Amino acid sequence: MPEISIPSLKTFFEKKTYSASFVNTLFRKLKEKKEERIDVMFGESPRKKLYLVAMEGEPLGAFYLEKNAFHAISGKDYFNLLGSLPEVSLSYYAVDPVFAKCLLIPSQNKPAYRGGINGQELKKKIDILKNDQNENMILLRNQNEVSFFYFKYGKGVESYFHHPDKRPAEKEIGDQFLVYVLSHDLSLLTMEIYHNARVIPLLEHPLTKDDVAGGIIEHFLNQKPKPTSADKMDFEPDSALFLFDSSPPVSGQNSAGESFSPKGKGKWYLELVGGEQMGRRVVLNKPRLTIGRMKADLMLGDVKISRQHAIIELTDQGYRLTDLGSSNGSFVNGQSIKTQLLKPADIIRVGGTLIKILVE
Repeated sequence: MPEISIPSLKTFFEKKTYSASFVNTLFRKLKEKKEERIDVMFGESPRKKLYLVAMEGEPLGAFYLEKNAFHAISGKDYFNLLGSLPEVSLSYYAVDPVFAKCLLIPSQNKPAYRGGINGQELKKKIDILKNDQNENMILLRNQNEVSFFYFKYGKGVESYFHHPDKRPAEKEIGDQFLVYVLSHDLSLLTMEIYHNARVIPLLEHPLTKDDVAGGIIEHFLNQKPKPTSADKMDFEPDSALFLFDSSPPVSGQNSAGESFSPKGKGKWYLELVGGEQMGRRVVLNKPRLTIGRMKADLMLGDVKISRQHAIIELTDQGYRLTDLGSSNGSFVNGQSIKTQLLKPADIIRVGGTLIKILVE
């Protein structure tokens, strides 16, 4: 199970026995004080580790750790788990906002990269982040120990090491990461990189005095699930990264009537040339590929993309893009389309993401 060391700015209490009345009283007092502070409530049992991030008594996000993974959960599920698990103890800390965001990112977003560390590629990956003006985070696992490295506007903002006393002396966050990694056995390290990740709040509206007076736990447990609209920012954090299997492509014509053969023109690729996963390349050799924010083959955390936004299918005429009734539409070379055959060098736009068709 992953282990996270919490760099607290202030420790309010540690390993207190959980009870609903205790938590309700805690959040009522937090709301009354109205302190501009980010907190982490950590619930621990022999079976699970649960985390809730709150600001001024407003729950912002929740997740649990299990089987070496972060799992995002609703406020209702968080408090249900607290009440159902045996021997739960609670700890409560004030933390800085960047660390709080680092905690929530891996449970709500898909990494642009997940895997082992190649010594020759380390500096290249850091240089890419230093030239990226978006927000980026590296999650580094040293076996079960988790450390975070946060970048924004091309600069390292903060690093959080599982063992703070082992923080390298270098000032640059990228240099700290490189020194730390190269001083360890690379076979024991794994890395995840998150590009321009966003966090989804648990609450759509602030808690009222009546909500808090009635009990924070009861407020969440009595909530009925609401359908998520297509323009909401939501993710399915535990979907497996898609892998394309090969299938026999066929010949056809493009939209200009020009003959082409996917099979005879080398491999077809989708390259993300604009958006949060810019630079990512995917080989296109599957007869059917869905694009969207949830349960899609190509899953993108773009708020302007619908859950099931568009599909690319291999037809008798070639690869065809079809919009699936998305809220914001699909475009090829700047033109809105319902369905269109694709050709090399076409630029697809879905939401704020640009995808180029490459053949090599």
